[in-house]
Amino acid sequence: MKIAEIITQLATVLPLLSTRYTEFVNVVTISGDGSTATVVTDAPHSLSVGSPVFITNVAVDTAITTVTVTGNIAVIETATDHDLTLGWPPHANVTLSGFTDALWNDSFPLLSVPNRRKFSIDIGALAQPTLNTNEVLEEIVTGGFNGPYQVVTVPNATTFTFATTFASNASGGEVTTQIRIAGTESGARAEGEYTKQDDDNLWLFVTQPDIVNVSKDRRALGDAVSEQGANTSYELDILDGFTIWCFVPAKNSKAGLGPSDIARSDVLLDLLLAIQRYKPASGLVNDTPSRVVLRSHGPAVYNGAYYVHQYIFEIPLRMSTDDTLTLSNTVAFRDVDLTINNPESASVLTALVNLDEVPIP
Repeated sequence: MKIAEIITQLATVLPLLSTRYTEFVNVVTISGDGSTATVVTDAPHSLSVGSPVFITNVAVDTAITTVTVTGNIAVIETATDHDLTLGWPPHANVTLSGFTDALWNDSFPLLSVPNRRKFSIDIGALAQPTLNTNEVLEEIVTGGFNGPYQVVTVPNATTFTFATTFASNASGGEVTTQIRIAGTESGARAEGEYTKQDDDNLWLFVTQPDIVNVSKDRRALGDAVSEQGANTSYELDILDGFTIWCFVPAKNSKAGLGPSDIARSDVLLDLLLAIQRYKPASGLVNDTPSRVVLRSHGPAVYNGAYYVHQYIFEIPLRMSTDDTLTLSNTVAFRDVDLTINNPESASVLTALVNLDEVPIP
């Protein structure tokens, strides 16, 4: 298992969950024509052609066709399928915009979702609006413009493009310009790298375990890990894994409680979503279905300037006979020379078979 693969997984998922691991600029406008998306940001993005970029929290505009008000409930129909799900926490409230009456350009509690083109909301005392054809439901949906991309062109300091088949207008969102996730050889090296940073931000470092153990074969009678003979079935588990070190600035915390709570609660939940049950490539001949699980976590360092929390993840990898030495001296198998003795008749039967597909004359 390679630590670099774990870093890639974290760098791909964490920016989609939170902005605490990244530097970012806000999206002013974003639009796609089915092949290319153009993004304009509110500050220089510092991106170049070929740079990886993560876009998050972009709300797609789903056009509204009708609004019917009855008492304090508004039933709304959309021109295309919306993505709302009743009972899912992120959709507890929905956001509307584009209305002439500014009071309608707000967030409202979601009450029901009868079908993919209709939903109802609690609007309080608002009156029936007069539509102007610009009304939209703002939805943050999985996919669309949100996700990892690669910069194709950079027309200027606040504009860039990337390839996508998604075609829509959208609003809001953030563009990641730096991901504060890196790999180091050890926790001590991670601390050294963190103190070199000029910024005062949260960082994550991924390191290999201090030692990788092999699980004892239960069939072994003695103290050895395994007792292998020439014909012994060979299966042993490597207890591999990795450690994630979270560095949280603590200059403004008198006793470190705030940074500690961020690391042991907020960051922990993000890491579980990003890496728990992930399946890295083992590199062994017979890849096992084992997945990453959290083994333990706890405080590591607090010196007043920063707080460090460590998360230890484990994954068992199974070695088999295919991962053992099979090399031997050999020559090409050309002929079969067979001799059969028959004691009763004192005769000897012989056979010489040439295995060439086209024997030499």
